[in-house]
Amino acid sequence: MLKKFVLFIGLVFIIIGGVLFAITIKAKIKERDKDLITKDYTYTEDINNIELDLFISDVEIKKAEDGKTTVVCYETEELYHEVSYKDNKLVVEEKDNRSFFNKFVTFFTPRMRVVISLPEDAYDNLKIVLATGDVNVAKGIQYTDAYIKTSTGDIYFCALVTNTLEVSVSTGDVKISDTNMKNIKISGGTSGVDIEKVNVSEDINVNISTGKTKLTDSTSKNIDIKASTGDVYFKNFVASNGIKVKTSTGDVKFDKSDADHLDIETSTGDVTGTLLSAKSFFTETSTGKSNVPKTTGGECNIKTSTGNINITISE
Repeated sequence: MLKKFVLFIGLVFIIIGGVLFAITIKAKIKERDKDLITKDYTYTEDINNIELDLFISDVEIKKAEDGKTTVVCYETEELYHEVSYKDNKLVVEEKDNRSFFNKFVTFFTPRMRVVISLPEDAYDNLKIVLATGDVNVAKGIQYTDAYIKTSTGDIYFCALVTNTLEVSVSTGDVKISDTNMKNIKISGGTSGVDIEKVNVSEDINVNISTGKTKLTDSTSKNIDIKASTGDVYFKNFVASNGIKVKTSTGDVKFDKSDADHLDIETSTGDVTGTLLSAKSFFTETSTGKSNVPKTTGGECNIKTSTGNINITISE
């Protein structure tokens, strides 16, 4: 009895210590945020390409309201940004003069930010590479190609892309909304993918390990989704050519969505929902039940190991 009481008291002290530690860390971070300084850069030269190579900064890129190219950096004396212009390219890099100890105590680092305002309607290439931070690319500007890579952080993209948007994220959510582009390529580890009101003239490719993939009110020619763990949800989505989905653990759901032909495969998960047009169904399931209409049309192949198949045609 005494031993249980001592263990209980020890657990209480551990919890209290954890709470006090969290409060202290939060206070330290807030205190460090006051140390941020602001530096502004303005350019009148023509800019075709934008390239960012950062470590621990949030990024926002938006349409300029005053017709000028501006870069606003929120930084510290030790961890700061170097902004340069050469050969029609705007480059922002992060420089780190912190001590060896401070480099590893990152929870005391304030939230760095870079805000870029661009006056023109179109640019060639946008490239953003960062370790930790969120990326927000607003609407109002068109890029030929856009490449975004982050280890930890969320990505929100609304700009036009005439060729390919390529996104790579290890841990974080990706949302692409209210835009048009030719191709989308998304790869990730633990990532949620949300594509909403996007018209893609060619292909969408999504390859993630863990996370939900959701496509709403959008179109493409082809879409190919690979996921180890996570549901795939189509709502009012139409691919003029093909939909291909392969998951290990996760459901695949259709809500008034369609393609000329579909290939769906999941190991552990159900395949359910409504398609917009009649199909010739070919289904296979090991331990689940299959319920599909006896219709003819484009080919729809559905295979599950442990899961049910239940598809209807929307009237």
